[in-house]
Amino acid sequence: MNIQKRFQKAIKKNEKAMEELRNYKSNSEQVNKAITDRLIKLNENNKELKMVLHVKAEFDADVSVEEI
Repeated sequence: MNIQKRFQKAIKKNEKAMEELRNYKSNSEQVNKAITDRLIKLNENNKELKMVLHVKAEFDADVSVEEI
């Protein structure tokens, strides 16, 4: 599996986890804080993964131009 597909798969997994956490309801303040912290971390991870994919796409485009 190429790196782009692996990153896209990781992004989808993170988004699914984020959605599951958003749907989880709890009266416990501690649990809600843990969920919020996890959502923030997953969102940060997705931003990083998307940035790396963008850089890789630019690199691949540069390589294609160089090869021509």
